[in-house]
Amino acid sequence: MICIGIDLGYRGALVALDDQRRPLLVRDTPLNGTRHSPRGYDVEGFARLVAEVCKLPPFDTRRVVVMEAPTHVRVGPTLHAQATGVLFLGAGLWLGAFAAHDVVVEPVQATTWHRDMLKGVPGTSTKDRAAFIARTLGHPELVENDGRADAACIASYYTGNPLTRARSLPGRLATHRVNIVAPPWVAG
Repeated sequence: MICIGIDLGYRGALVALDDQRRPLLVRDTPLNGTRHSPRGYDVEGFARLVAEVCKLPPFDTRRVVVMEAPTHVRVGPTLHAQATGVLFLGAGLWLGAFAAHDVVVEPVQATTWHRDMLKGVPGTSTKDRAAFIARTLGHPELVENDGRADAACIASYYTGNPLTRARSLPGRLATHRVNIVAPPWVAG
C-alpha cells in the first residue's frame, strides 16, 4: 500500500510513504511564485503532481490519500482574512486532481491526527513534534519545512507504522486493521 499525506496551504506539501514508511515522493504544494511570496496556486502543477503520484510503482498497489481537512479559521491579529479561502481552494484543487484519476481522498481533522500522533512526543509546539516524528523516519527532506513534516505525519497516521500511535480512519477505510504500538519516546 502507498499512503499519501497532504498538508494544506501555501506552505503545505504532499508525501507518499510505502508500507515500510520510506518516502517515495516528497513535493511542496504547487505554487505560482515562491513559498515565501506565493502568487496563488499552480493549477496545472496540481494535475502534474497527482499524475506523478498515480504513476508511482508498483502499479498494482493500493493507494490511500489522506488530506488534512480544511476547517474554519478564526481571523486574529496574526492571521489574514483570506487564510480560510486559501485552505479551501487548495483542498478543492487536490480533490479535483485526484478525482480526475478516480482516487478517493479521505479527510482527517488536524486536531485528530495531532492528538493521535503527537501525544507524548518531545517538543514545545505541534510543528516541533511533527518535525521530531519526521526526523525519526530518517529522511532529511521531510524536515526542511513544517508542511513536509505534517504531510509525513498525516500519511503515517493512516499507515499505522511502529513509530506512531496511529489508528485507522473512520468510514469506508475503517476495515483496514492497524496495529497500535506506542512510540519509543512514550514511557509506560
